[in-house]
Amino acid sequence: RYASIVLGWPRLTILLTLSISIGLSIWGGVRHWDVVDFTPSKGFETRGTHWSDIRLALTNLPDFTASRAEMIASGKRTKRKKRALEAVRNYSNAEDVEPFTINYDDYGVNSNPRLSDVQEDPCVQYAGLGTDLPYEFVDLFAKMTFEYKSLDQASFPIKTIPTSSLQLFSLEPMRSLCYLDATVDGIEGKKTVATKLTYSFTLPLYSTCLNMSSYKTCDALNQRDLDHLRKTLLTCKDGTNPDKDLCSMKIVTQAISYLLPKDLSNPYFNVILPLYTSSSDASFDYFMELKRRVISELSEHFTLRGTYFFTKDKEFMNVLTFDCILGGVSALLVFFVLLLIVQSFLFTLSVLLLLILSFTLAFYFYTCLLGFPFFPFVNLISLALMIYLAADDALLLVVFYRHERRARPLISPEEVFSHSLPHSLGSVTVTSVTTAIAFLVNLTSDVLIMRCFGVFASLIVLSNLLLLYLLLPPCLFLTIHRVPLHPFPSFVSAFFSSFSHHLSIWTNRLRWSLSLLFLLIAIASSIVIFVVPSLQLPETVNVQLLRPDHTEEWFDRNAKLFDFSANRKFTLIENVVLGVNPVKDASLFNPYSNGHVTFDSSFAIDTYEDLNRMKNLSTYLLARSKLRPDTALWLDLFKMWINSTSCTEECCYRDDKAKLNSTCFLQYSRRFPVSTFPSDWTTFPIDGPIFTKDLKFVGYFFGFPSAFKWSLDWDILRVFFDDMDVLQGRVREYMPGDSTLVSTSTQILRIYDLLARSLPSTLLSLAIALSSCLILVFASTRKILLTISTIFTITFTLLVILAVLVFMGWRLGVIESSIIVLATGVAFDYVLHYAVAYRMSPNLPFPALIRQVHNSAGAAVLGGTATSLAASLPLLFASTSAFSQLGIFLLLVSVLSLLSACLVFPSLHSVIESVEETPRNLKF
Repeated sequence: RYASIVLGWPRLTILLTLSISIGLSIWGGVRHWDVVDFTPSKGFETRGTHWSDIRLALTNLPDFTASRAEMIASGKRTKRKKRALEAVRNYSNAEDVEPFTINYDDYGVNSNPRLSDVQEDPCVQYAGLGTDLPYEFVDLFAKMTFEYKSLDQASFPIKTIPTSSLQLFSLEPMRSLCYLDATVDGIEGKKTVATKLTYSFTLPLYSTCLNMSSYKTCDALNQRDLDHLRKTLLTCKDGTNPDKDLCSMKIVTQAISYLLPKDLSNPYFNVILPLYTSSSDASFDYFMELKRRVISELSEHFTLRGTYFFTKDKEFMNVLTFDCILGGVSALLVFFVLLLIVQSFLFTLSVLLLLILSFTLAFYFYTCLLGFPFFPFVNLISLALMIYLAADDALLLVVFYRHERRARPLISPEEVFSHSLPHSLGSVTVTSVTTAIAFLVNLTSDVLIMRCFGVFASLIVLSNLLLLYLLLPPCLFLTIHRVPLHPFPSFVSAFFSSFSHHLSIWTNRLRWSLSLLFLLIAIASSIVIFVVPSLQLPETVNVQLLRPDHTEEWFDRNAKLFDFSANRKFTLIENVVLGVNPVKDASLFNPYSNGHVTFDSSFAIDTYEDLNRMKNLSTYLLARSKLRPDTALWLDLFKMWINSTSCTEECCYRDDKAKLNSTCFLQYSRRFPVSTFPSDWTTFPIDGPIFTKDLKFVGYFFGFPSAFKWSLDWDILRVFFDDMDVLQGRVREYMPGDSTLVSTSTQILRIYDLLARSLPSTLLSLAIALSSCLILVFASTRKILLTISTIFTITFTLLVILAVLVFMGWRLGVIESSIIVLATGVAFDYVLHYAVAYRMSPNLPFPALIRQVHNSAGAAVLGGTATSLAASLPLLFASTSAFSQLGIFLLLVSVLSLLSACLVFPSLHSVIESVEETPRNLKF
């Protein structure tokens, strides 16, 4: 009935399909173009997890609670307001840093140098780091990491490296590096990122500080000072220098920590520029020009490997358009490959039209029907999927038609095409549905952007299937006489026919050996993925947006080579929040919808005994943070007030069992306002009550510096969060209840939970996808042995792909997870083509049956591989990580899926069938 309708009125079917599809595409694009959001950081967060619910509660807290200004303004008497405002001015905020003093005696300068002294003498500037200039400013300054070329024994421990081979400290390269400040000053736009400092923190200028008689200029550099610096740094670093006072000098410790790597066998060094990092338009142009000039001027001696300018997001946005153009080039290459195989321009043009409409129609379904308010850039990865699916499915129609035509030479091409449709459309339907399910299971992921990607990718697959049913068959039907039966020269066809014949015979003869070999490969791949070296999470929590060799990405991955945390005072924060519930109503698909904060109605500090219990908790937290037990908290000051003569009548202490009026917290908050909460940075503990907008007391918070230095290193964060779990158990011993929240800063919560959930979410998605595929394959083939062979082959393919990625050094970030999920859908197709073709083939001996499958599905699979390779080649030159990795991945998946379909599936199924038949012939 389908064929009679679609092929009976092909032109009308094409006209209606195009009219409706184009109309819906325009409607979706015009009405919902604003949901497209390519902001790199948006969507890279979890939703629905323990830590994400707490993070959203802290994020929303300022919007649902009274601020310090609102608490002050709520006072009724002007005098009280004045007193409270005065308290605010005198109160040290959480982010304030204690005043610093400098002892310059060791450097022979005044203890209070003028700004002109710092700007004229680099050694005075270096000596001021840690006093007038806090060490934390090192994290805010721009940095460059260079590789030096002449350390030819870098793979050996430093003690085995001859001093003469350390040419890094040679005069000529050091002098060229010294003039880097002149390059920094000579570029227009420096004012947008300039600091009050003059000099870079760089090795050649540090050499002038060890010799107080040396002139502090680049022209005055000499080899003797450089040799002295080299000897001092190397011997102090390996502990062989007997002069401990020299090794403890700031000049030496700064150079060792910030400029040289922790392991000197790594041939890199760092330069800290007197510039602030920035992502503004003006600063972006400045930093790009700076990088260009540095590469040009220093390339003779050094190679620029890493930069820390904070420009990665903006660079990503600049190159994303170019990578989308490369996606268009991929589509054109696929178009020409398809044209070469089909040799019908009109049909190939219809495939290209199908490719475009699949994307736009999926966008309509995504935004208009399902109402998704967020379209992230990761969804663009599905461009490659769209190219792959459209070409693969179109080839199936043509290949099955040609196969049927050769088998039925006496009937008309139109009748042959009608007979071929059940085979081709059956195979397309099975593969499309299984691919859509593989993407749709991403709804189980905890990562917001993965959910969006999974839904949109599945919609593309289903849109492609719908359009394929309504558009391609009538187009092919109308051009059927222009589609040649033998598109390639006879010798090519004869070669492939002979190859498939011998391949089917030898896979049957060697089925046991091949199956054993594939089993060993699968076991080895499993060991590589799960044991050694194993599929691991990224070493840093920054999302990789650009190619790994990009300078910003290189620095993010290799910053741990240097000890930037040395002397850092800021630590990771531990927050304890009482009376606030985790957010449960946040959107799972919209990063701009953070839900609402609710408060625990059962939380109350009703008696002075409850107040003492709070004091016991604060004492424990102080001890845990290794702070003095007499450190004054807001709670301590409040207790002093209620015990003083200045307290109001309803708040003065009477006995532990007496009722405590909750308005007392508000009264004292007006006298002594609480710190801003939550805070991402603090060097001393903060605490205070929490009030709603209508000034009702609902909760209490504590914020303490932990024993962990502030870091984005994954290994450190993992240990820190394990420690947080222990803390939560102890805190609930003092204040039981689900509304007792233990957390850290919202930034750390987001990036930790994102990475912690990536691996489990990806593995769960793979498991559900394979299970769904098992059910669907069995429903379509209705043969249990064929289903087992298919699932084993798909599992083998995925294991080998993941093992190869591990050997390539891939780590399971969010982008990589998206691409692996994409591979899950793509890896299904080729094997399923073989399984469906095997199911629909006549009952023949196994070698002849496999040969027929090779001639039908194998031709389509081979053509699909050719189009996939054509699609992947332009993407290899992409600048963004997502597109470049996708190009590599398509290349890898196409080849491995082809080998699995042609070798693994036939040999494995032959073994399973032979084992199933063996018991009939056994005699006991």
